[in-house]
Amino acid sequence: AAAAAGSAAQPALASPLRIVSSPEASGRVTSPADSATPASAAPSPCEPVAAAPWDGSRDNSAEPHAHRSSSAASAISAASADSASATPSPRAASDTSDVENAGGASADASAGDAAASAAAAAADAVADAAAGAAGAAGAAEDADADADASDPRPLPGRLTPCGFSLGGSLGGAASGEAWGSDGDGTQFALRTGPDYKKHKKKAPSAAHIYSLLSADVLKGERITPGVGARVRLPRSADADVENDTGLPRTLVVSCAIPQKAPSLMGGSSGDAGGECYQLVLYFRASVESLRAWRDSGSAGYALFRRWVEEAPGGDLPLKERLKLIVKMDNLRDLGKLGASVEQYNGKPVLLTKSGSLTPSAAPLCGPDGYLEVGINTFRFAYLTKKGMHMYLPSLHKLHMHVALTIEGRDNAELPEQALLACRLNGLDFAKMASPLPPP
Repeated sequence: AAAAAGSAAQPALASPLRIVSSPEASGRVTSPADSATPASAAPSPCEPVAAAPWDGSRDNSAEPHAHRSSSAASAISAASADSASATPSPRAASDTSDVENAGGASADASAGDAAASAAAAAADAVADAAAGAAGAAGAAEDADADADASDPRPLPGRLTPCGFSLGGSLGGAASGEAWGSDGDGTQFALRTGPDYKKHKKKAPSAAHIYSLLSADVLKGERITPGVGARVRLPRSADADVENDTGLPRTLVVSCAIPQKAPSLMGGSSGDAGGECYQLVLYFRASVESLRAWRDSGSAGYALFRRWVEEAPGGDLPLKERLKLIVKMDNLRDLGKLGASVEQYNGKPVLLTKSGSLTPSAAPLCGPDGYLEVGINTFRFAYLTKKGMHMYLPSLHKLHMHVALTIEGRDNAELPEQALLACRLNGLDFAKMASPLPPP
């Protein structure tokens, strides 16, 4: 199952496929097939982007982000639709091999209609705030241009030549040729209550909260930890607004994918990994949308805040509730190879031992604060990694839609809600990945 999701956010999966179980992520989709990927990457097709080396010291227009400021809070109302009247229930039993059938917007038509109606009402409530944030995009870019010259770190999206930034009110100016865009959280069917354990109902999520800001694609001999500290976050239009929500403005998602086919014997590369590609995605939310989410009484907000506060400090069971969902919109374009994994497309994967959390050195809720989520696919099961490696050469053909959520179990934690969503197209690691500048 994890490989089904991993096939998109990471390399795709091979054929024939079957479900296996592992301590890291039981029920991942995998394949015994194998195919070598060239060890040396072709010259980068991207225009070089000047990036000053990091010294260890401590950006498509504003319009998409203006839309997200309102749609972020439209996630709000739907997320709390059922939790207000719910009563605690025993933990919902895991679906088959910890993977749920999140595919199919037809999960529960009536629940979906209710979620859509509630989302529309919440969107109206924050429309004015969204418009104001969009109008402040120019001011954010000016502030970014005047950033402290003593900090030589590059902006997100300029860490590597093939990175990009969408810019806008959430921070910085647009740069690079975008191969990603903000997604649509409502296209992911997630758990809904009450009594999920009994009814197994799912419904379209409320709109996601965090919007795609920038992306970089790296390669190296080992996984680079703490990528968030290697960049200088751009100032957002509301950088001077106090963030009293308990949530970070910025999320950094870093996913490491092996360059080489996995060894059956494993080895010592499980933690820091060996030669790898590293996809780094930067997401941001406005303080206005975070406040609206909080003030709605959303179950999704309450669960995510608890996760942010407790998971980085060592609450392992809570940390391992992070779920990755990858939908491949054009899987059939791969012919038989795509058809072999179609039944697993869009199903969520629990990131257990393969997930890590790194809070920023700066105050988490401040303008420079962030939470970095690491996904180490070296820790995936052997057959999963083998299948992923087979799909790497075809990854650039796929149109991927990716989301993250925290697994809700009790009624008070439902319905689940997409935290972030983005679309990735034409991702070719061998041609696009670049090493980091030396520290």
